[in-house]
Amino acid sequence: MRSLSRRTSSTVPRASGCSTSGAGRTSGPSSKAGRRNAAAGRGRRTWRPSSAWPRRSNGPSPPERLARLARLRRRLYRGLREALGDLFVCNTPMDEGAAAPHLLNIAFPPHDGRPFDGEMLILNLDMEGIAVSSGSACTSGALTPSHVLQALGHDAATAAAAIRFSLGKDTTEEEIDRTVDAVARVVRRMLAVM
Repeated sequence: MRSLSRRTSSTVPRASGCSTSGAGRTSGPSSKAGRRNAAAGRGRRTWRPSSAWPRRSNGPSPPERLARLARLRRRLYRGLREALGDLFVCNTPMDEGAAAPHLLNIAFPPHDGRPFDGEMLILNLDMEGIAVSSGSACTSGALTPSHVLQALGHDAATAAAAIRFSLGKDTTEEEIDRTVDAVARVVRRMLAVM
């Protein structure tokens, strides 16, 4: 820690334009801040409460952000439903307020008796530039099918073919539409070789 060895007198001239009047607490020459100000030639400054400072706006309010994410999730779900029909089941409740508005979890049940390869789906989507996760958020990183999805009534094959989309504050409608196109293309390609 460095200490100041030089003492300053309180008779240091004030800088022009400094005001010593005003309401609220002030930092006089006896306080540490007052001595620092006097040494710098700033004179006595008026303290303002933080509520007097203008507030910065960081965009929409939290409820507006949540509503926007819910709209994007609905757009993603509807786009996937239109493109893929009944090829997938939705594991996320779509009722307003029933689930986190930024998550959508879907699963692909076996097709014509053959299980859908969830890991291959994730790899193919990654090659298309779409980042998704497997299973449920509770079991991310696990190699076994999600016990949460199995508790929802899915068999192990369907739970193993579940993917989770996470939307963020910067997600756009164009990205949602591109995701729908990529998922539909990948799923159709995978079904063709099954």
